[in-house]
Amino acid sequence: MPRLRAPADVDAWFAAYGWSSGRHAARQASAFVAEVVEESRNRGFPMEPLAAATEFLTEHAGSG
Repeated sequence: MPRLRAPADVDAWFAAYGWSSGRHAARQASAFVAEVVEESRNRGFPMEPLAAATEFLTEHAGSG
């Protein structure tokens, strides 16, 4: 992956893999976050997801 510095370059990279502005994949993101939290807890490392990470996944989950 190239090093992307400008927001427009980041958007273009994501768009090449199926992302579009305003994309909303809350169901996919919620399922992924729940799975990771459960796996982490089962391994003895309980965690709480960061809101910013969950928001990012809601917009980008399943792209590509």
